[in-house]
Amino acid sequence: MKRSAKCGKSFAGTTKALATEASDVHWLRRYVAALEDTPSTLSHEQKVEQFLTTLAQRHDVAASGQEQAFNAIAFFYKDVLGTPLQNVDALRATRPAHLRHAPTIAETRALLQARRSVPTPPAPPTRTRRRGA
Repeated sequence: MKRSAKCGKSFAGTTKALATEASDVHWLRRYVAALEDTPSTLSHEQKVEQFLTTLAQRHDVAASGQEQAFNAIAFFYKDVLGTPLQNVDALRATRPAHLRHAPTIAETRALLQARRSVPTPPAPPTRTRRRGA
């Protein structure tokens, strides 16, 4: 049985959403294309590490994209090929830090004071409807 057919049957046996399946297929195609330039002497884990590192360094793929790629490849090795990946230690993109900023009391007072000093614009004129029109 061809691997693509086996992969399709493996997808059919899961409860993955169609969008997840499409994403997995996308990442698997990119991985298979990258394998053409990868030495065959490397282990499966080393090939995955090299692929994920390349995504981070050369293709500027976000951390979430790398995670999707890794999950798709891990699924492929485990459920399609029957050889789960062991330790994959690739360079991963880092998620940006979410810095929250709350204004200080002084900044809040200054903002409110500035708002009070701005004149309120006049209300737009209202249209009156003529009767019988």
